[in-house]
Amino acid sequence: MTDGAVAGRIEAEYRGAHAAVQVQSARPTVCVSHIITPAEPIIVRLREKKNDRELDGGKIRALPVTGETKMAQAESSIVVPATTDKSKYGITLVHLQANLTDGEYAVMFGPTNVAIFDFGVHAAE
Repeated sequence: MTDGAVAGRIEAEYRGAHAAVQVQSARPTVCVSHIITPAEPIIVRLREKKNDRELDGGKIRALPVTGETKMAQAESSIVVPATTDKSKYGITLVHLQANLTDGEYAVMFGPTNVAIFDFGVHAAE
């Protein structure tokens, strides 16, 4: 992942045109297990840019992260509406409220890209 600030905005880029994980369902249920964080998981849409994918973070947050990266903060306009169910065993299910269109997405924990897991949706016709 590389980050670059442009005109007061930060954009986090993820290498490759598509994520390694591709799903065939327009409304997948995401299962999160064994991740300890107080933040709720959210689903965000990544913007496709040439041979990369990009998280348009909107604002710059001056918080250090390992290496020379900056943190991107998800704008509410790219967050996909979803609900979560937590079990007493530390498993969280993320249920989307509407079908996803074909494209690239990511699961984030809270609005920052400290932990992000990307995936693509290419619903079967």
